[in-house]
Amino acid sequence: MDHEQIYRYLYQYNKEELFYRSCQEAKKQPEGLQSFLDSLDPAVLQKMHIIIPELLPDYVPRLMPDDAYFDKTGTRSVYLSKHNRYTPAFKHSHIFFEMLYVLSGTCTHRISDQDFTLTEGDLCLVSPSVTHSVLVMDDSLIINILIRRSTISDIFFNVLRDPGIISSFFNSSLYMNNHTAYLLFHTRNDTNVKNQILDMFIEQLEEDLYSDRIISSMLILFFTRLMRSYNTAAELPPYIRKNEKNDFPLLNYILDHYSTVTLAELAGKLNYSVPYCSRYIKECTGCTFTRLIKKIRFQRSENMLLSTSMTVTAISEAMGYDNPENFIRAFKKEYGISPAQYRTCRR
Repeated sequence: MDHEQIYRYLYQYNKEELFYRSCQEAKKQPEGLQSFLDSLDPAVLQKMHIIIPELLPDYVPRLMPDDAYFDKTGTRSVYLSKHNRYTPAFKHSHIFFEMLYVLSGTCTHRISDQDFTLTEGDLCLVSPSVTHSVLVMDDSLIINILIRRSTISDIFFNVLRDPGIISSFFNSSLYMNNHTAYLLFHTRNDTNVKNQILDMFIEQLEEDLYSDRIISSMLILFFTRLMRSYNTAAELPPYIRKNEKNDFPLLNYILDHYSTVTLAELAGKLNYSVPYCSRYIKECTGCTFTRLIKKIRFQRSENMLLSTSMTVTAISEAMGYDNPENFIRAFKKEYGISPAQYRTCRR
């Protein structure tokens, strides 16, 4: 499938879009909506996950878990979809990252009760737990790219070590209590951005054993190029917490030295006293310094177990443990199974 073919595929109306368009047309007549709703079977619509506040006021999703889009086995890391046109706007949040890209036309994007009109070429990264909604009431095409939190922390770990607003956005969203809600990029007629997104969508339609891994690799390349071209051009929310930008050096240093860093060393690098540094980490992350280090180490060890052939002993050394037995014991306490068992059951 080439770009011309994927455009035709995306512009074609699916059954949900046809339904929502009929519903919007019915609303234009005084009695049209009620007549339209009376002809519907609520049970069938609920099974289809149709959203009609006038008919099913209780069926409006507020929190979208991973398994709403990703299978529970964890084999899919990235999911692309077209935002259904004419769908009623509904406020929701999710535990994954979302990236909205305006392929053509416009849409209304509401984040925390602030409305944005996104136009062709706009790209918006939305952090987990942020309440937002999207409204498309014409033939505009909006692409949603959903990314598991674990995918960001595992697959993109090395890429996101680069300095800049994009890596800080992802890392603070993963580890900080208070973080930037969104980043907005105006890529306009950047054909490289557009073509990379189309290529990922085409790859997803392959739906074979290798598609997800290929898309994940393509996404790494996408973010790397985005950082190169737009790392200083992101539009930030106007309500960033006063000290939020000061959190980045602290977190970046921990992520760069997670296998060996001590609290005293970190405090010295940031010119903090040890007690103040300890309190500041707790305030920023909700974790003690020790717990934060363990969290990062476990995330890295998970990635190494699943994506490399490194031995448990080698992983233990990379994580900064004195001996493999201590690492195995700590891992088993955290996950309930040994590293070797984790590798076997997740692969």
